[in-house]
Amino acid sequence: MVMDKEDVVLKSQGSVEIRSIWRIGQLHLTKNRLYFIQMKKNLFVINLEKIIKISIIKRGWILGCKIKQLCIFYQSDKGEEHVFIALAAPEKWDFILKRTMALKLIERCGYNGAEPESPSDS
Repeated sequence: MVMDKEDVVLKSQGSVEIRSIWRIGQLHLTKNRLYFIQMKKNLFVINLEKIIKISIIKRGWILGCKIKQLCIFYQSDKGEEHVFIALAAPEKWDFILKRTMALKLIERCGYNGAEPESPSDS
């Protein structure tokens, strides 16, 4: 289940493919992690720092219907893995997930929002 102390940035109902079986549940994005929950069970948890690539792919879903799906490549203890998630608005998830990851990187690096100085200004 999503950690109580983590604020949810975005959540949506969807389905995830695990071992060629589609499972319905809720996708939750926090500042630090991406969760897919079925009832009260976490089907997967991915730290945002472990995500390698995010893309949208049109591929087969239930009954062979082709729909756009979010594909997330991430680093796990087993090596590089990926997960396919079918959602109503994969483009929205793609954008917000990438923005959340960028904000986390900026926060970690200590960016203060100041405009960089031009070398000719000195």
